[in-house]
Amino acid sequence: MADIYLSPFIQQTDGLIKLVNDLMLLEQTAGNYRPDTIGNWGAFEENPSAMLAGIKKVHIAVSDEDFEKWKKKTGQNRKSDNYLVYAQHDLEIDTFLILDFITPDAHKRIKSKLPDLVLCAEEFQESYSTKLAEKFTKLEIE
Repeated sequence: MADIYLSPFIQQTDGLIKLVNDLMLLEQTAGNYRPDTIGNWGAFEENPSAMLAGIKKVHIAVSDEDFEKWKKKTGQNRKSDNYLVYAQHDLEIDTFLILDFITPDAHKRIKSKLPDLVLCAEEFQESYSTKLAEKFTKLEIE
């Protein structure tokens, strides 16, 4: 089972645990299984610092309107204006940091948030499991 941590930028919301569980299904199947809440999956290819820090994002459906738009679309074709931004640890591959849950206006807001998210992801990548709990909040998923 994966260890999931939350960055200081995120506040736990009621829907977050389901989204994180769905994200873990996506990661465990290398994208072959995509839950209904998860759409386009990628990275910030135009930002070298984000790429080096291992930051990824998934488009997520959080409203009835999002799900309605996605009805006739599958996988990478499902896009929204909501992101779940995260990083997988480079050395401890079953360890993830949820960097931010950006909704609404994720496309507009990500540019101003990304520099701080990169710093946080770099700190995560430089930490070993014994130190992660000192720096980040562990998300308990049942």
